Amino acid sequence: MSDGALHLISFDICPYVQRAMTLLLEKNAEFEITYIDLANKPDWFLKISPLGKVPVLKVDQTALFESSVICEYIDETRGEILLPTDPLTKAQHRGWMEFSSVLLGLLYGVNTATEESEFRSKRDELHQKLSILETTLVKGKGPYFGGAKFGMVDAFYGPVFRYFQAFAQWGDSSYLAEFPRLQAWESNVMRRESVQKAVPGDYSEKLKKFLVTKNGLYLKKLNFA
Repeated sequence: MSDGALHLISFDICPYVQRAMTLLLEKNAEFEITYIDLANKPDWFLKISPLGKVPVLKVDQTALFESSVICEYIDETRGEILLPTDPLTKAQHRGWMEFSSVLLGLLYGVNTATEESEFRSKRDELHQKLSILETTLVKGKGPYFGGAKFGMVDAFYGPVFRYFQAFAQWGDSSYLAEFPRLQAWESNVMRRESVQKAVPGDYSEKLKKFLVTKNGLYLKKLNFA
């Protein structure tokens, strides 16, 4: 089922936008995209985004907000369904999708912490959450979270893994060093064309420039700020 012209409102390095972009690309959906500056949000955007956040997906003249809602709409109306159809399995996958939001919040905290105690606390909590995820992944079940087929959970973890890839480019490969299953999953997800094309080619540099403005300790430790 396909219904309505799609127009995605985006900020080019936003991890939550990347979820929707991945879904649209994975399903070969036709869509228009407009990039905005979150530091200078246009009035027309504030009128359609109740929380003042991206992504927003306009379906004809109806605006949807919140990335999980947007992704489920895309999944239900474009192409092959990526969420499991079994209610219990679907609920489990939704839970792990929400878990990715927790990881994104911790990653933002690691990157923007200005005090050593806060930085260490966020990094330790991130490590603990990654350890939980590592034990959840079933050895030999992959290459994706649910098995052989790329699914919604994989699309939601692309932005998480993209942070780790950027950190590795900057000289820090420590985050997944203790988690071989996560490393294998990351490799499989990040090879997916829809995941790769969800961000501009200069994503790493744009992310670095954005984080420098936050004056966090992490980039200072890497001698970037």
